[in-house]
Parts: sequence; C-alpha cells; structure tokens
Amino acid sequence: MSSIKFIRKHSNNYPFYRKLLQEARSRQDYEQFLFNELETAALKSGEQEQLETELQMLSNAESIKRSLLNSQNILSEQETAVLPLLKEVINQLQSIEKFNPDYATLNERLRSSLIEIKDIAQETVAFEEGIIFNPSRIEEINARLDIIYNLQQKHRVNTIEELQAIEAQLSQNLSELLSGDEEIERLTKEIALMKEDLERKATELSANRSKSITNTEDQVAKVLSQVGMPNAKIKIEQNVLPELNKDGKDNITLLFSANSGQAPAPVGKVASGGELSRLMLAIKSIMAKHTSLPTLIFDEIDTGISGETAVRVGNVIGDLEQNMQVICITHLPQIAAKGDAHYFVYKNEETERTTTGIRKLKPEDRIRAIAEMLSGKDPGASALKNAQELLGFN
Repeated sequence: MSSIKFIRKHSNNYPFYRKLLQEARSRQDYEQFLFNELETAALKSGEQEQLETELQMLSNAESIKRSLLNSQNILSEQETAVLPLLKEVINQLQSIEKFNPDYATLNERLRSSLIEIKDIAQETVAFEEGIIFNPSRIEEINARLDIIYNLQQKHRVNTIEELQAIEAQLSQNLSELLSGDEEIERLTKEIALMKEDLERKATELSANRSKSITNTEDQVAKVLSQVGMPNAKIKIEQNVLPELNKDGKDNITLLFSANSGQAPAPVGKVASGGELSRLMLAIKSIMAKHTSLPTLIFDEIDTGISGETAVRVGNVIGDLEQNMQVICITHLPQIAAKGDAHYFVYKNEETERTTTGIRKLKPEDRIRAIAEMLSGKDPGASALKNAQELLGFN
C-alpha cells in the first residue's frame, strides 16, 4: 500500500491524517525528483533489448562484414563457388534423367536448393552493404544504455517495464498529494460542522439536565424516606465546562447527606455501606421507571441494613417487580420473602473439587430457607412461624 493510500485509509482520524500528510509532503521533493528523472528518460518498452542488440552489431561491425563477404565469395564469386558447382551438378544429372525417374527427382531437389542458395547469396550481399561502422552511434547507444542501467540500479529493478511501473506509481502519489490540501479542507469543514452539532446537542443536554435536577433530587429523597432515611437528601451539582467531553459539557457531582443539619458532601466520603446500598436502590428504582429495562439485577443491595429498614427496601424492590423482572441476590429474609420465586445457591464439596449448584425452592422449602436466614441452622418453631408470616403463608 502506498503512503498516500495509507493516509486515505486513516482520513477519519483527522490529527493522524494531518500528521501523515505532513510526512508525505516532506518526501514530496524527493519523489518529485525521482519522477522527473524517469519522465525525462522517456523510457519505451523493448528499447533496452533493441539497443543492446544494435550495440553488439556495431561493436563487431568489422568481423561481421568480413564474414558476410567471405560467405558471399564462397557462394557465388570464386571459381569454385557453390552456385557454379551446383549448376554443374544439375547439368550432369539432367543428362541422365531419362534413364531413371529417381534421377529426375533428385535433380529437382537440387534445383530447389539452387534457388534457396541464390536467395541466401543475395541477402548476404544486402546484409554486408548495410553494415556501416558508426562510432558516433555507438557513443549514442552507450549513453542511452547508461541512463537505463543507472535508473535500474537506483530503483533496484532489471527491466524498463518495472521502471515504467515505478514512474506511474510516483505520478499517482504526487497527484494524490496535491489533493491533500483539499482533503484537509474538507475534513476541517466536516469537523467544524460536527463540533457545531455537538455544541448544540450539549447545550440542549445541559438545559434538560438543569430542568430535571430538582425533580430527580425530590424523587430520590422520597425513595430514601421509604427505605428508612427520612432526613437523607442528595444534591446534584451541575458545572458547565468550557470544552466538550464524553458527557457533553457538564461535570455532574452527586452530593449526599444522611442526617439533618449535615451539609451534603461527595457520596464516597460520607455514605456508609448501608446508606450507599439504599441510595443506589433509590437511584436505580427511579432510572428503571424511565428506561425499558427487561431485567434489573441487585447484587447484595442489602449490605449494611437489617430489621425494619430491610422490610422497606424489600417493599421498594417489590414495587419494581410490577414493571420488570427483578433478580435480587440477598442474605436478608425480609427481601428474599418478596420474591415470586426463590432460588437457592449451594456448594457440593467432593474429595477433589468443589462445585456450585442452584435449585428452585418449593413453598415448604422456602419457609425453611427464610427461617434459616432468621435464626441460622436448625431453626425453631418461632423462626418457622416468622418465615411463614414473611412469605404470607397462613
């Protein structure tokens, strides 16, 4: 792949494209020089072989001319030349043709040979007359071949056709490079339009966020109150940034206060494990109402809570079940009892390895599982009765 094609391939990455184009421009002068050199040479297919053959003939003109003259003499000029002797043989055979048909056939073959040898003798004369020793032509050919050989050595090829292919590629590279500025201008305009569109969307997003902050704070506070935190509140800080980022132009900070008189502070610094669990439940429960989620999974959402608070958390989760499937991984009986189905995860410890399994509990098995959550292994009658009440079994 040429450098220009490589640049085109990465034109969607504007900074990278621009860098590659600058690197290509730095080589432009050198590639222009190589192209001009090949263009000036005006190479032609088959030219090298033709020139090398002509040079061989001119360099050996004297010996070639001498051999042609000697051949001409042997064929027709000497007293014992081939043609006169062949004519004499034809005359001899002609005198005995009447005695045997085979003699006539043999003589006919000789007549054909005589015609062919006459043609050869005439062409030999023409070739000999065409041989002219020309030192200036030799110099001209040597100069031309030097150009061809030097170009082949420079580009590490062996034929004129390969040099012509290199010339064509250089021409294409230079042509595409000249259009690089147009490509940069196109990309610049495209980026400007995209940025303008993003700025507009970011502004709309910021405005929508600003409108929804108060409502969101109120809704989260309401759910927090439902899960046993009536004095908790959140504050959503919206700071508009000068530059775009992956979230638009806003930097959103979530501040939290669990008690009255306590100034809201970053969640990670002030929320305990149980508070954080209930806050996440509140946020997720509100998000679930505004998104088309088929399933919502809570993993240990009950961390750090128990008792009445656990019941309230279970009620909130139960409300979510009205609109979607909810999967809750929990160790609290108050939450486990809210499910329509109860799956028990267990381990099998064998001699060499441990495996994990899961099974759906029957109603009677659920009572015992909930009771074990309440009081541990081998639950008593009160724990079993409490489990039945949690499950709504009478």
